[in-house]
Amino acid sequence: MPKKQTISLAIADDAVVFRTLISVYLTKQGCSVICQASDGKDLLDQLAASDTLPEICILDTNMPVMNGYETAKMLRLSYPRIRILAYSFANEAAKRKMIESGADECVDKEAPPESLLEAITMLHKRQRSY
Repeated sequence: MPKKQTISLAIADDAVVFRTLISVYLTKQGCSVICQASDGKDLLDQLAASDTLPEICILDTNMPVMNGYETAKMLRLSYPRIRILAYSFANEAAKRKMIESGADECVDKEAPPESLLEAITMLHKRQRSY
């Protein structure tokens, strides 16, 4: 039986406990969290210094220094192959703004954890048009 492919992730969220718990959950589900950042600038700095890029970046919309909208725009420009998943307590207007900023998908933080994993799996399987 072929080995299941591991999905590499980066998580940017200013809530340390939340970011850590999501990382633990996703790692237990077979994902590889290769980067954790406290805001968008921190994420972009870590990606620039890294030899390995994640396949998917999970972004909170509301972060200090550089929010999710700005971060999504910068990721789309600098790393077009990385898929972007917005993960936040956001209303429909904010979700639409994240998609317009470059996010591929949005998941509400109030949804069950399985919804996050399902969105990650779907993004990983989806082919991006470059």
